[in-house]
Amino acid sequence: MKTNDLKNVENFLRLLPPRPRIMPNFAQRFKTTDQMPQYLVLLRPPRGNFLETITEREQQLAAEHFYYYRELLAQKKLFLAGRCEDASLGIGIMVAENEKQVRSFVDADPAVMGGMFEAEIKEFRVALVEQ
Repeated sequence: MKTNDLKNVENFLRLLPPRPRIMPNFAQRFKTTDQMPQYLVLLRPPRGNFLETITEREQQLAAEHFYYYRELLAQKKLFLAGRCEDASLGIGIMVAENEKQVRSFVDADPAVMGGMFEAEIKEFRVALVEQ
């Protein structure tokens, strides 16, 4: 490799964003070990045009759901949560001893109890976390 080529590669590498932290950051933040199971919670609304047809009752359930998830986050049971802009899918990544424990968190969600969301739980493993 020529000297100019090497300098071009070095310049290119300097432009890349810093490397994200790997799992230790997750483990430190949640005071867990890498062995602590993580779960992906998929939340689906009852219909495709949910945002356009949301009822007052569903708006109330959505607010209760938001505050419930905020509490799970504060308790370090939830790592992150969000939804697609069209509200066709919501996700949460939870940390728990086992799937039964996650199921109890999900079943206590006001939006799930109220029938606004159908929930699916999948074992998951966070691999990269931004600094």
